Amino acid sequence: MLAGPLSIAALVVVLGGALKLGSPDATQRALATLGLPSHRLIVQAMGAAEVALGAAVLAIGGRVPAFLLALAYLAFTGFVVVAQRAGSGIGSCGCFGQTDTPPSAMHVVVNLAAAGVAFAAVAWPVPGLADTLADQPWLGGPFLGLSLLGTWIVYLLLTTVAQALNADQTVAVKQFRLRQAGTS
Repeated sequence: MLAGPLSIAALVVVLGGALKLGSPDATQRALATLGLPSHRLIVQAMGAAEVALGAAVLAIGGRVPAFLLALAYLAFTGFVVVAQRAGSGIGSCGCFGQTDTPPSAMHVVVNLAAAGVAFAAVAWPVPGLADTLADQPWLGGPFLGLSLLGTWIVYLLLTTVAQALNADQTVAVKQFRLRQAGTS
């Protein structure tokens, strides 16, 4: 039951890491804005570590990779919360390289859900992908397809949906301020 959600959480980390490797600039800016080490090589090393972690969860499975994935998602959550509190200084948290991913409540919810799935996989270990696919119908095709679809949906939630929600929130705040200014 956890294999699907865990594979999605792992694939999202692989995707984010791979995109950071290719386009570290947005992550560098976000880190620098928060006063954290932000050298290009540091960001690329973080991206490589994310790819390796997600790949280990997928290839090896088991408690240790799941635990490390849970810790990574908790760290991502902490970063997003700090970035949100920094205000408008951070237009993108850099989760997916150059893609505009504003730090949002959506990030917090998704990251905490992924951490929860990974922690559940510590309690109830999920085998590696090869073993998981061996137990699936049609050579695992539907499982892989749904895992990729889930990954794409999470990507959209953290990019397109988060951008739309941020835009709506910005408009609402501006309208509120205009109304307040008109009644003063």
